[in-house]
Amino acid sequence: MFTAVAHKSLAGAEGYFVEHLSQNDYYSAGEIRPGQWIGSGAQRLGLKQNVSREQFRALCEDRNPQKDDRLTQRQKKEDKRRVFYEFTCSAPKSGSLLAVTLDDQRLVAAHGEATRIAFRELETFAATRVRKQGNQRDRTTGNLVAAAFTHTSSRALDPQLHTHFTVFNATFDETERRWKALQAGKMYDAIRYGTAVYRNELAKRVKQIGYQITPAKHGFEIEGVSDGVLKRFSKRSQEARRVVQEMEQKLGRKLSNNAVALAVHRSRAKKIKGISTTEVRERQLAQLQPDELQALQKLSASVQPVGLVRGFEPENQALNYAVAYVFERKSVVPEHELLGAALAQHPGEMDLPTLKAAVKRSADLVKTEHGLSTAQILATELDLIQTVNAGCDALAPLHPGYRPAEWLGEDQKRAIYHVLRTGDRITGLHGLAGTGKTTALRELATACAEMKIEPLFCAPTAAATEVLRKEGFEAVTLQSLLLSKPLLSDRRLVVLDEAGAVGIDDMKRLFDLARDARLVLSGDTGQHASVVRDPAATQSRVSQGRRTGCAEAPVGSVRATGAHGCDCGIFQR
Repeated sequence: MFTAVAHKSLAGAEGYFVEHLSQNDYYSAGEIRPGQWIGSGAQRLGLKQNVSREQFRALCEDRNPQKDDRLTQRQKKEDKRRVFYEFTCSAPKSGSLLAVTLDDQRLVAAHGEATRIAFRELETFAATRVRKQGNQRDRTTGNLVAAAFTHTSSRALDPQLHTHFTVFNATFDETERRWKALQAGKMYDAIRYGTAVYRNELAKRVKQIGYQITPAKHGFEIEGVSDGVLKRFSKRSQEARRVVQEMEQKLGRKLSNNAVALAVHRSRAKKIKGISTTEVRERQLAQLQPDELQALQKLSASVQPVGLVRGFEPENQALNYAVAYVFERKSVVPEHELLGAALAQHPGEMDLPTLKAAVKRSADLVKTEHGLSTAQILATELDLIQTVNAGCDALAPLHPGYRPAEWLGEDQKRAIYHVLRTGDRITGLHGLAGTGKTTALRELATACAEMKIEPLFCAPTAAATEVLRKEGFEAVTLQSLLLSKPLLSDRRLVVLDEAGAVGIDDMKRLFDLARDARLVLSGDTGQHASVVRDPAATQSRVSQGRRTGCAEAPVGSVRATGAHGCDCGIFQR
């Protein structure tokens, strides 16, 4: 699997090359792990074969190693500039054990081939920043300057076959015909796809060697290696999990993938000095019981190369599964997410070019500005847009003369004024957590009481509903509301909290149920995406369909917008 971290210390960059990258995960006099250049950007610079210390230092200093002149036009101060990104690809533990401890060099070669194929896929997401007339965006360049270093152990001296890809902060912009700083965000986004490609390519080669594989939590393992042995040689993984769990408990939340990678990277023990590769391997062998060692030796010696037999073409079947899986949770997905889900179905049996071709010719998929969707999903979204537009100025204002409490903040007052004075059937109320959105809802309930209008509060989860109840609102879960199907007239106000966590299908059901009522969609702008199909990804497409000129409420920490505005909140996270 792939992990990634960014390095910003120019002062420590050369030392990192000498002490970490060009050495295994222990220090051994005279044993150097040479790096190899990889990436079309490296080819453009004329960098070939092994990585020298001087070349590495030059690129860290943003110099062309062939000409010794500046490579990119720096935009940031030296102490803030990212020197390089480090993408690390690790083999399954069973593969590492057989490749390193049992010295099966066929598996080492298979890992090397698979990592390079996966890395070249990640390279296609390389981008650079484009600034024009005060605006900025990322432009895909598809080329990297990188160095690959393969190591065979963890800091705990367990067998751990892995490759470090040092990606320097430079990419060539064909449009501007010059080298510029790398934008690696899309590479980070595609890291799961890179992992899926690696696992598929590795599994393919493992089976060609003659091993059998079995599904595992993180991809696959090679059959014949017991769980007890795998656990015994996973000391670093166990330590990493402990570090992450302790940090999550301390923070009270789950860490992002990037935060996990950084925490694990920083928790590494120091390298052991004065030990050779032979001694490391002897230590590993000593941890095996005689019967375990005999079984592994027999397994490694007995496998014979086999051709890749494809009794069926799994790509279409895997793609159908992937479509059902990814669009259960999202309305629009990048192509790499769909490909990654498909690759995970049959590791070692998928041909990536064939799978990509299947995506292109699929009649079910529709290409949009933000990725891939399906005709059915887009039709549902269009129905929602039409419902929003049909509710524009459809009702008399709820309570135009209401004056909110003086002690409320200005943003809260403006939001309440907008909801109470609009004639739109559907309005949105958004704000980051802690900005007074709940207080605004309570004031809205007070205004409704003056008009003898009974507000109905609901939320998508039982936990969110309980929060509303503790705040004094009479609330039900969205599912119970949809199942009970009460009659809702224009004298009813339905308030859906955490609207950004509601899937598009349930949103349509709510729209249908509340077609005669008023509907306020409340949510945090920083809220997590929907558990079931997330409408947020299509916000810009939807908002383009509603630009009809009505003024939007002033934006602040809390805001309310109407269906005429550029974002009414239905498709907010």
